[in-house]
Amino acid sequence: MILAALLPLVLPALPTPQEDAEVRLIVLVSVDQMIPEQLERLAPWFTGGFARFAAGEVHHRAAHAHAMTATGPGHATLGTGVHPARSGIVGNSWNDRLAGNESVYCVADPTVMPLTSDGPEEPSGEGRSPATLFVDGLASYVRAASPKAKAIGVSGKDRAAILSTGPNAEWALWWDRSTGGGFQSSTYYGDVLPDWVLDWNARWWEGLSGFAYQDRLPADIARAGTAPDGRPGEPAQGFPHLAPVTWPAGETPSRTARTGLARWAYGSPLVDRFVVDLSKRAVVEHELGADEHVDYLFVGLSACDTVGHGYGPYSREVTQLLLDADAELETLFALLDERVGENRWIAALSSDHGVLTLPEKLAEEAFDAKRLPPDTYGRIAAGIGAELEAVFGANYVVGVGQTGLLFDEARMLEAGLDPEEVYAVASTFGLQEFERLERLVSGPELRAAEGTRDPLLATAARSYHPDRSSDLLLIFQPWTLVAAGTGTSHGTPWPYDREVPLAFLGPGSKPGSSHAPCWTVDVAPTLLSRAGLAVPEGLDGRVLR
Repeated sequence: MILAALLPLVLPALPTPQEDAEVRLIVLVSVDQMIPEQLERLAPWFTGGFARFAAGEVHHRAAHAHAMTATGPGHATLGTGVHPARSGIVGNSWNDRLAGNESVYCVADPTVMPLTSDGPEEPSGEGRSPATLFVDGLASYVRAASPKAKAIGVSGKDRAAILSTGPNAEWALWWDRSTGGGFQSSTYYGDVLPDWVLDWNARWWEGLSGFAYQDRLPADIARAGTAPDGRPGEPAQGFPHLAPVTWPAGETPSRTARTGLARWAYGSPLVDRFVVDLSKRAVVEHELGADEHVDYLFVGLSACDTVGHGYGPYSREVTQLLLDADAELETLFALLDERVGENRWIAALSSDHGVLTLPEKLAEEAFDAKRLPPDTYGRIAAGIGAELEAVFGANYVVGVGQTGLLFDEARMLEAGLDPEEVYAVASTFGLQEFERLERLVSGPELRAAEGTRDPLLATAARSYHPDRSSDLLLIFQPWTLVAAGTGTSHGTPWPYDREVPLAFLGPGSKPGSSHAPCWTVDVAPTLLSRAGLAVPEGLDGRVLR
């Protein structure tokens, strides 16, 4: 790997649609934590949905243009066509500067209630909606073209289903791993789950007693770069991965058993199977793409991330689940061909972020890679705080935010200090005293970054919002992982975390490879344009030709 330069069921039949009809359905497929190499290296073994994408219009130099590479910002970018600095989704969570640095989850909404098969839950502050999003998204864009258009998002993760559809979706549905109840939503979307979701939730566990996540990989898969089990940095447990509960055949499992299986399924390929199955039901029950209005379906596959964090992108586990997802997606696409028509739907494939290969594996290959302990941010905060107290007589560090430190600029001003001077001392001390820090970027620098020719600063600025972001961004050297024990993660501005697959299918796409740089903000406007819809003014992305 070379560090690249920073890149700018039994289903009722419907009448067969006319083959020459216009596009009537937009589909966005996001595979959480998928890296471009996975689409390319596994192409000889894909025979389903991913094979369609690999044979379609593939953009080999696609990347997120922002620095905070996490699920929330990535899906908001795909679904809106604007960078996190404008969408407001600067992380999976953030510290709200206007509310005393209170931690806020990216799709939290205390004004709504969780909605399960049992109905609305009591108010608990755990409601979910796109309320924190500053802009519209694909659901709004298709409904602006026609109020009768339908927009539905299904994913293993709430933030994926919600942020990739945005305001005005008919339904966003996500996996309930806390109660074993199947898929849930919130009262933002309705007061009762649709009957087709209730029906699915009432029997999702059938046939899964004693389910095993097995290694069924082809014998020659090693030539695709798939690594053997038991590598340094991987968990000790390898294949097979067995579901934690069983129950007698023909019986309904207890709530405890369902909950245990639901939690386990979230970290296995089952969650993707469930998402695709529910997506197919949405197509049928809502007749997506069946009339003259252009509808929108988001399909968020989460297992590549939930498994990949533990085992890494080249593991046998991730390889197996991608082959499984390839087959599952084909069942959805075959359904769309049958019910909507081969020339009446378009699709895009991308991801919310990339991921770092296991640092232990990189170190074996002579990369300067290292795993740092999880208390690294806390130690840096304490050290910089002590230095500021020694220099200025007060510690202006007030906490640790996502990827950086929080400061009290009001107190600096009250003390007659220039915040830029304080940040300069903090940055100089940090670079001198703490290992593997590449750069520290302050809020004042980010607020003044418009028009900068510094690519790293520009990337960081696209993730920065003054009311939600950290005041001093800590950027570690490439191939550095701040995490305990085993596994890997993402969240940096380096190419391995920003580069993602991007491919298109259907009318308007041109089969073949493009090596021109492009951004993930280009996905939404390109889909809208190819569906014959107006592209809103003011998006950060452009239509790919």
